[in-house]
Amino acid sequence: MNKYILYASSFSMLLASYYLAAEVPIYITAKVVEKACTITSDSIVVDMGIANSKGAKVGIPFSPLVPFKISLSDCPTGTMQAHVTLSTSNSTSHFIENDSIESSKAKGYAIAVYNSANEIIDMQDNMTDFMIDHNSLYTDLNFSAAFVKTNNDASAGIFHAVASFEIDYD
Repeated sequence: MNKYILYASSFSMLLASYYLAAEVPIYITAKVVEKACTITSDSIVVDMGIANSKGAKVGIPFSPLVPFKISLSDCPTGTMQAHVTLSTSNSTSHFIENDSIESSKAKGYAIAVYNSANEIIDMQDNMTDFMIDHNSLYTDLNFSAAFVKTNNDASAGIFHAVASFEIDYD
């Protein structure tokens, strides 16, 4: 008899916890498009070369600007603008930080990314707008990059970083 009471008590507690659970709504937002533009490259490599940091001041770019671009093709006729958001998973600042795992990695340096107007893009909060050129086979979204010294305890070495981009269209 005691076994049945114990089982009945456990079952009623299970039912009570089921009925006391809160309902939480899930809000889903999306934008459905027929087709986006085609990005013409699977990856973009920006070769910063060898940068001489002698005399570099904190916060001031010290290497030449290295241009790079995201090329779009086959954009639908109604697509007028591309909105590009750049991001990196390892940045705690406005720049792309070194994520090299080399023991001889550079410290105290980062990469500043610039828009086509040569303004620094904040890697934590940005969106750059580009007009789609339907009169050309490709629409190039132009950027550039330069090294920046981020603190006075900087030391030379290997630099490696990865950034990504997301494109939304109007």
